[in-house]
Amino acid sequence: MIVSCAAALLVAVGLGGCSVMNKVTQQDGAFDLEPGACFSAASLTTTVSDVPTKDCAEAHDAEIIGKLMSTVTGDYDQTAITAAADKQCTQAAVDYVGPKWIDLDLSLGYLFPDQASWGNGKRTVICYARTAGNLPTLTASLKGKGA
Repeated sequence: MIVSCAAALLVAVGLGGCSVMNKVTQQDGAFDLEPGACFSAASLTTTVSDVPTKDCAEAHDAEIIGKLMSTVTGDYDQTAITAAADKQCTQAAVDYVGPKWIDLDLSLGYLFPDQASWGNGKRTVICYARTAGNLPTLTASLKGKGA
């Protein structure tokens, strides 16, 4: 689910200003996303199996900034998974965009396995950064822009 700062529905953690973490569960097809893939955040729904990507030179509002393994072990625990993803994706923003990523008026979000995928051994968390208000104002990669 994509949310704006004014209408946060599934916000896990606020990160200052208008940056929020948005969480979306993912099914098998979404695990193929890689850092550097650009897309329209409007293409995300509460549960996604595919995220249509586009060339980063085209107008877009979101980019994958990290693909990592959840630090949560054991049974499916959405609260623990999202808490871990908050921390992991914040670090992914620093690593991919740069330590001043917050100055770029970006929000962070993540996709994490749904219960069925978790039960099948999927532990991948996909982190993304998006423009505030889902405005398609990006026409290049975010990599290194917050250095």
